[in-house]
Amino acid sequence: LLIAVLAGRAPAPEPETAGPSRAPDAPREVVLIDPPDEPDTERFNPSTAEPYGLWEMFMPLPGQAPFRHVFEIRPEGTYTVDAGPYSHSGRINFTGRVYTLKSQTSVYEDGGAFFRPDPDTIVFEGRAGRSVWTRVTAPGYFDIDPSRHNMPVKVAEALARLKAEMREGWRPDAEPVRLEIERNQHGIYQMKVSFHSPADGTGMTVTRDRFRSSEFAMGGVNWFVKPLPESFIDPGEAAQALGTRAPIKRAQLGYFNRRGGGNTFDAAAPVGWSLLAEAGPSGLVDAGQALRR
Repeated sequence: LLIAVLAGRAPAPEPETAGPSRAPDAPREVVLIDPPDEPDTERFNPSTAEPYGLWEMFMPLPGQAPFRHVFEIRPEGTYTVDAGPYSHSGRINFTGRVYTLKSQTSVYEDGGAFFRPDPDTIVFEGRAGRSVWTRVTAPGYFDIDPSRHNMPVKVAEALARLKAEMREGWRPDAEPVRLEIERNQHGIYQMKVSFHSPADGTGMTVTRDRFRSSEFAMGGVNWFVKPLPESFIDPGEAAQALGTRAPIKRAQLGYFNRRGGGNTFDAAAPVGWSLLAEAGPSGLVDAGQALRR
């Protein structure tokens, strides 16, 4: 409560004394006034703000455009740094205002202090110095599942979005005819999709990391050109059906002839995932099996 003090004429000032014993002031009337309403907006408290989410930082390169690094921190204690050849992923822990980080895809370790100067910024003061990251508001090109080695999920939805982009920006009849997902040595997955234009027989290959994209256009192509279906299971589901627990090195979606060991295309074959695991079972899995149950 706000206390307002109302008095009549102020008493004459008293001389200062050497000790705490002063004559008491004359009685005063005290009026209690209700405080004003608090504003609806919640104030940002950097001491309690959680560090989880997507953060980005642009590293300057001599003679080149700044290189984008994306740092994803998840509540379950895992992280991924998507930074091209400098990518890595592993475990991260926060205790008070201190963090420790240990990569599971490289020998990198770090630790130190961190703080949040505002809702959209996080600052780390690690062994290599200070790094300032800002919040990423745009989603990546595809989602990942941390419980399955950060494998892409909702791949059919990501392919549908990419197909719409290609029909608007490249050819109105663009059809995806090949899809490959590959895990690099840093534990980061990359998606490569080949598109075909039936009207002029040309091709376009789009390569996407989760936060970067590149395109390579080709003239006349001699590809297997049966369009991929709109619905299929994710490669993580296919790996589970195959019994593979190790990370998937490569997953290719297409119409594979089983008699060819999953190496040849066959327009009469059902769509399948051809999986190559880093360890454990590899092979061909029906990519529409869950949809037909």
